[in-house]
Amino acid sequence: MNDSSKTFSEEPIFATPEFTVEERKKALKMGQKLMMYKIMIKEFGEIPGNIAYRAWQIRPLRAIIHKPGAFIWRQLRRAKKRQVLAM
Repeated sequence: MNDSSKTFSEEPIFATPEFTVEERKKALKMGQKLMMYKIMIKEFGEIPGNIAYRAWQIRPLRAIIHKPGAFIWRQLRRAKKRQVLAM
């Protein structure tokens, strides 16, 4: 087992006749953006989710809001869980 198989990399490491490495990188980034958009909408609702997604797309802003954003997300998850258990 080599060291590269022990960690997850965001970079595709191979090409196929169907997709080049560059096409795979582009597809991976598109998938990550779509996934994050869907998560934000599901967790925060339509308007706050769109705002959160737009903020997430700005790298310097993402670095600043990562910790407080993760904290808020955890709190919302706990509140949702409590609501489900109370029903």
